[in-house]
Amino acid sequence: MEHLAEQLDALGTVATDRRILFEVFEDALGDLQVVIHSPFGGRVNGAWALVMASVLRDHLDIEVEMIANDDGILLRLPPLDADAPVDLLQQLRPEEVRERLLRELPDSAVFGARFRQNAARALLLPGLKGGKRTPFWLQRLKAKDLLEAVRGQPDFPIVLETVRDCLEEIMDLQHLLEVVEGIQSGAIQTRVVQSHAPSALARGLMWGFMNVYVYEWDEPKSRKPVSVSRDLLQDLLSSAEVIRALHPEAVHRVTRQVRGLDPSSRVRNADELALLFQRWGDLTEAELENLLPPAGKEWLAELQQQGRILEVDVPTADGVARRWVFAEYESDYRQAFRTGAEEADRARRKILERFLAVSGPMSHREILERYAFPREWLENALEEFRGK
Repeated sequence: MEHLAEQLDALGTVATDRRILFEVFEDALGDLQVVIHSPFGGRVNGAWALVMASVLRDHLDIEVEMIANDDGILLRLPPLDADAPVDLLQQLRPEEVRERLLRELPDSAVFGARFRQNAARALLLPGLKGGKRTPFWLQRLKAKDLLEAVRGQPDFPIVLETVRDCLEEIMDLQHLLEVVEGIQSGAIQTRVVQSHAPSALARGLMWGFMNVYVYEWDEPKSRKPVSVSRDLLQDLLSSAEVIRALHPEAVHRVTRQVRGLDPSSRVRNADELALLFQRWGDLTEAELENLLPPAGKEWLAELQQQGRILEVDVPTADGVARRWVFAEYESDYRQAFRTGAEEADRARRKILERFLAVSGPMSHREILERYAFPREWLENALEEFRGK
């Protein structure tokens, strides 16, 4: 439940069989990451990822790294001069998906692995003399040689069997076509969400991506143990030392970017302003003056008229402050300042987590000046956060 709650806090919604989310953010190097939250399973998502990579390569002339699992697809794009080309992925039609998948499949790793297995079962891969077992690496090489030799023979039985295996057993082409058709007909909605950091489910995909690409070719040559000074290691891992090592200017720059104060991260329309409220939870008039361009007041009025934001009285150390609040979080602010209620504890934690995510380094006093939380409760909550 906490994982789901974190996902809702990050994106405001979750993917379902009637709603697919396209989450767009930048990694540490500024490269675009597009996560398609698709709960249709790995058999559908794996095939869909191949098609999406093909579309981006043909239309933008870029190579895309990708990974898919039961919960979604991660596409890593090189730096682009324009926004993430999500519209290309949303406009796919069933007939195009089928043709692209059939074209891309023979050059994929999954096809190569299944072709090797099928060729071995058909006794098309020569074995070693004396009945000895063929080493796995040699099987791979022989299978690659065989596949190259029969590429010009579209009716080669093992190739046809491998295509069938991939489309029906490893992938699920039929359900993928149903999903794409649902998007085109409107039965399945799509929503694009711009975020500054990956959501909970996106982090899971990024972890899998890291395991595939980061360490695959970095295995040390020697099996001898590496000598490491335990004392130096303890110093490096000490959180206090790490905090002192952070340069104040770097902290200030990152904090401005997260808060939306940096020119490169300023909001440009009403929808981006709504995402800003979704991250912050609540904003004062003074904060909005710093965050918004001259047209921002019109966007604020538009969001208020649509019911996406509203004004709420928030207790502070100096009394009560009138703040703009993301409408979906209104109940948190109504419950957080009650006394002794379990709902109040959960609401306070949500408000505090959202605020700390965008505030940068913050003292107890500064938090209490913004929110009239019980002091003892705040100290206990911050101590728990440190332990996570």
